[in-house]
Amino acid sequence: MESCLNAATLAPDLPFASFVRIAGAAGFSAVEVRLGAVAEMARTMGIDGVKDFFTAAGVIPAHCGLSAAPIRSEEDYQAALRLLPSECELAQALGIRTATLVLPYRSDQGESDPERMVAKVREVARIASDYGLSITLEFLGLHPPPDRRTRGPTTLGQTLEFIERVGQPHVGVLLDSYHWYLSGSQMDDLERIPAGMPLFVHINDAPPGPVETLTDPMRVLPGDGVIDLVGWLRAVKRATGYDGPVSLELFNEEIRRLDPQIAAERCFRAVSRLLAAVDGTG
Repeated sequence: MESCLNAATLAPDLPFASFVRIAGAAGFSAVEVRLGAVAEMARTMGIDGVKDFFTAAGVIPAHCGLSAAPIRSEEDYQAALRLLPSECELAQALGIRTATLVLPYRSDQGESDPERMVAKVREVARIASDYGLSITLEFLGLHPPPDRRTRGPTTLGQTLEFIERVGQPHVGVLLDSYHWYLSGSQMDDLERIPAGMPLFVHINDAPPGPVETLTDPMRVLPGDGVIDLVGWLRAVKRATGYDGPVSLELFNEEIRRLDPQIAAERCFRAVSRLLAAVDGTG
């Protein structure tokens, strides 16, 4: 497994190009890509210039998100769908092989019809496959307030059942340790992941306390919380053979307030310690 960084972890006003340079200088092997920001870069330096930029920074563009997610309203989804071919073309040009769609988890989010939600993912997946791009679905384990009941798959087991209904071989799952922990997903469900299913991994830790009270900004660095991340990553690797990027994704305000380079170095140390422990070398 290799270290990767999601741009949301650092200061929110940090330009994407600066994020890439900082991540590489801190020691990360890969980064997740903001396609809109990369498209802006390509307009000034061309796609070959963008590739050279990543190479000079010492990081691989490993993964991206797609706009046409079922968490969006129908109007926003349709607008994003029109942009999807250009997003996929850019991801393909960068050598990216997997992209994420986020699933809704609250009744006030996105698509309300379960069958339409399946159809939307199927539609996006078919278009993405024309560009050699596989889809990973991210389930959210956050607990909505009582007046906003849960909607959509919120555990690994439910997401795997959803993927079966989508019926596309190039659709898989994004495993996020925080959402896994909050949702109560079961280790046994890892064994249900078919061989060769597209996967991506987000890593982060959770503070102590009832999972119903934990929110996205409460995520903490690996090793600073209560999740058995070493055991979890070993289980993922044992069940699926996954050896790709492990991407740190935090929304932690303490980390974001730090100087971005200092924050990135602190993040890299935490991820490196975790991966060394998983491999038995730390």
